[in-house]
Amino acid sequence: MAHFDDAAVQYDNDFSHAAIGSRLRSHVWNMMAQYIPTGCKDVLEINCGTGEDALYLADKGYKVTATDASPVMIQVANTKTRSGNPLFRVVEFNDIDKKFAQQSFDFVFSNFGGLNCASHQELKGILEGIHKLLRPGGVFVAVIMGSRCMWEQAYYLLKRDTKRAFRRYKKYGSETIIGSRHFKTYYYSPADVKRMACPMFTFVKQHPIGFFIPPTFTEHYFKKHINQLDALVKLENSVKNTSILANMADHFMIVLKN
Repeated sequence: MAHFDDAAVQYDNDFSHAAIGSRLRSHVWNMMAQYIPTGCKDVLEINCGTGEDALYLADKGYKVTATDASPVMIQVANTKTRSGNPLFRVVEFNDIDKKFAQQSFDFVFSNFGGLNCASHQELKGILEGIHKLLRPGGVFVAVIMGSRCMWEQAYYLLKRDTKRAFRRYKKYGSETIIGSRHFKTYYYSPADVKRMACPMFTFVKQHPIGFFIPPTFTEHYFKKHINQLDALVKLENSVKNTSILANMADHFMIVLKN
């Protein structure tokens, strides 16, 4: 699966280094940091994209293995490091437990909806694989696109585009087009993920990600109105621990302990 090959070269310009994307990533890093286990050494990232999160974690002193299904994403990520840490590898998320069967990790991370490419059955299998790879007491943090998004609904309803306004409600996924590639995106609620994870993991916490910070499709407006965007970032910080908002934001963070 290499759905994002077409987007890889421009990904940093379009998201990582954009006004909204850079602020959203910093917010995720601040939230994530509190859940990295004390004494953590080995980190696995799933769906690493162009490697921004992996580089951040490596700079913090962790030994990072970062994976993505897109060879082009990994190619771009490899241009950012020569130290061997992070170690970037092309791996499908369905193959994680097989590829790393001889290894174990203290912390596993997946950011910005990479797991939304997985169907319900696939996601359950991925969670089982992560459970096998995590050491006792290890933590899995995922940032997933939720099944409701107030920003998205309001934006598209104002444009009278009901198809996009309610696309997250589709039980069997919504068709997504990136470049020339067509694939399904599956939207999950925190409760969906908890149900799949509860036999293996202890649920720790859920957080809204992007309740006030707007979705990236509003970049064209907010890059010209940075003061407004920064005001929304402050509001985001004020509700970061309000778990009830997790399934009304663009994404949610879910924290699971082995």
